[in-house]
Formats: sequence, C-alpha cells, structure tokens
Amino acid sequence: MSVAGTATPTVPDRASVSRSKSKSKSKSISGPGSGSRSGSGGYYPSLPPFPFNFHLLEVTVISAQDLQPAGRSMQTYAVAWIDPSSKSRTRLDAIGYTDPSWNEKFVFRVEDAVLRSDTSVVSVEIYARGLVFRSDNLLGTARALISTLRPSLATQFHALQVRRPSSLRPQGILNIAVSLLDGYAKSLPLYQDLNRSYNVREKTRIDSSKEKGRDAAKRRTERKQSYKHKGSSKGWRCLNPATDSGEIQIKPIDAKPWVVKRVSFKEPCLD
Repeated sequence: MSVAGTATPTVPDRASVSRSKSKSKSKSISGPGSGSRSGSGGYYPSLPPFPFNFHLLEVTVISAQDLQPAGRSMQTYAVAWIDPSSKSRTRLDAIGYTDPSWNEKFVFRVEDAVLRSDTSVVSVEIYARGLVFRSDNLLGTARALISTLRPSLATQFHALQVRRPSSLRPQGILNIAVSLLDGYAKSLPLYQDLNRSYNVREKTRIDSSKEKGRDAAKRRTERKQSYKHKGSSKGWRCLNPATDSGEIQIKPIDAKPWVVKRVSFKEPCLD
C-alpha cells in the first residue's frame, strides 16, 4: 500500500496511453478504388462511375379501333404511363369517333430492373372528352407487360386489347409501337443532364458522410476531455487496482507529488 511521502510509484504517462489506445482501435480499412481511408471517419469510396443501368423506352400511341361510343360525337385522347406519378397525354382526336388516330410518341426513363421485372406494365387509358361542366368519360384501358413486349432497338408494333372500365369486357383494339433508344441515348442532352446530376448527388452524399464522421470524432474527443477532469478540478484520478482498500491516486496537472486518499470503489475508473 502506498503511503504519502514515500517513493513515487511508476505510472505510465496518460498521453502515451491515449496514443497507444487510439492506435490499437484505429483499423485500416481498404477497398476497391483509391478512396479508402482509415480511422474514425471510416471508409469513403471514391466517386463511382455513372451507372448505365437505365434505358429510354419509346412508346408510340398510334390509333384505336372499335371503341365504345359515348355519344353521337366524341373527342378522344389517350393517357400513357409506366410510373403512375408521371403520365403523358396525347392530343384530342375530333374526327375519328370510335376509330381515333393520334400517332404520338412518348419517351419514358426506366431502370434496368423494370425491363426485367415480370410485373412492370405499360398502361394506356382512353378518354372521351366530356361536355361543359362534365368530367371526361373513361372508355377503356389497355395494359401490357413490358417483358412480353420485349422492347429492343428495332421498333416493334403491338395490338392491345382495350377493356371497359367497369365490366372489363373487351371493347376495341389499341395499336402501339415500342422501342429502346439506347443506341444514341448517350448523346442526348437528357442523358448528359442525368449523368451530371448523378455525379453531383453522389459527391454531396459522400461529403455529407465525411462531415458526419468528423463531427462524431470531435464529439468523442470533447467527451474524453470532459471525462478527464470529471470529479476533480486538479487532475485525473483512477482506482488503484493494486490495493483492496479502495484507494485512489490523484495526479495534479502541475506534476506535484502523488497524494493518496481513501474513497469508495463505486467511483468510476476513468482512463
């Protein structure tokens, strides 16, 4: 048991202990690319290349035949979509009656997984324009699985069955054409804008992760500094494991001789 006034016991310097602990906890993390880092910040990959995993699907709504008449005369239009949040509408056909013709093209951006999915569909609804103060009448709906259409670089024509909205009975035919624009998609301004926006978004995400890592490291450092002087304004203290009497040693910051005091074992050992 140490006694005040005797030889000073050998205790490792706290700065060297902190450095050794930080070295042991810090593990070098490596990964593919040149963006690997080590330390509390973690691994931040270098900016990945733009993923060419989306396609431009062109859908042409050509015409329809034998639609359900909604009156003596009607003006019809079609609404096409793959994603319900993004729909496209054709112009009005005022002379075709039950056999309207539109011949309008729509380009949809679809992911590679959408083309391979067994549940992704192209949907087209045909409406008759209502009279004044009346809503438009839904004449029928046509749907087709993208996997069954098998879109390719060559334009393919398909005839889809139009079904009534209430009874789902077949009533009319819808003629469409589908093709992929991947052959010259890279040269389109839309493709270049998507590429640029993706790179900016990825760089922002990585910078945000780095900033969060630096903030977390700063908070850990401040917490350690607050623990260092907790319970004593003169220095740091820790339970002495060499004794059973609950002695603790207080080392003043100004490097004065060691002083031994008897305290309870319930006080935490802060190192």
